[in-house]
Amino acid sequence: MTNYPIPYRWRKNFRGLTVIQVLLPVCLFSLAIFLGLRCGIYDFILLGTFSTIFALMVAAAWRGRSLAVAKRVSGDGVRVVDGALAISVDARLWSLHLATGISGIAAAAVMVLFQVYGLIDYDPEMYGMGLVGVVGGIHQLVRILRLGSRDVLVVSTRGVVARPLESRPIHIDWGEITEAVPCRRTAGRTRVALGFGPAATRFEVDHLATGSPAAFWLLDFYARHPSLRDELGDVRVLRRLRDGSFIETPCRHV
Repeated sequence: MTNYPIPYRWRKNFRGLTVIQVLLPVCLFSLAIFLGLRCGIYDFILLGTFSTIFALMVAAAWRGRSLAVAKRVSGDGVRVVDGALAISVDARLWSLHLATGISGIAAAAVMVLFQVYGLIDYDPEMYGMGLVGVVGGIHQLVRILRLGSRDVLVVSTRGVVARPLESRPIHIDWGEITEAVPCRRTAGRTRVALGFGPAATRFEVDHLATGSPAAFWLLDFYARHPSLRDELGDVRVLRRLRDGSFIETPCRHV
């Protein structure tokens, strides 16, 4: 199995962001314990449920970071279907997003129920926020469930269809793609730009089952080799994923 080079723009680790991601759940759990000892068990449960959401969000961010620097392709979640290469969302990352959505609904429901039964002081604003949180959480959960059943990156002889986690699908024809470039990581997100300059189409690749580097080199290879795009409809593209023949010498962007 080939080690895929990591583009130099994706190697930087945002230490400040990492520290914040670690400290925020720790502070919230500490506050929950303090309230439990000082105010009561119900305040502890309420804040504990919200702390769990942040902890799961941190775990998802770390999983996305590990996918951004993944050097190997496992082969899970990658297949050829209907004459196109289809890559699904990373199973672990999807599970973390699913758990986050369920935790959000649970936390909002707890906020509402505790006030309905008088277990905590009634606050109209908190009650309204709880109801909105339940409805919004269910909508988000449905979206996550749908995403898990779809291919989030489809590459065919016609072009590229990308389905980012938090935005609408992006359709790009090969005629619009002059090159593939790794974008500088911002706010912990890993993106690829297809095209040139400000008009380039950018989308996230830190949620793919292949890992970000393999997805980038795949897009880069077929952007520069139009005559080989017929491989995208059969096992040849899977063979290239396994043996790393997308990578050419001299290797750019590393």
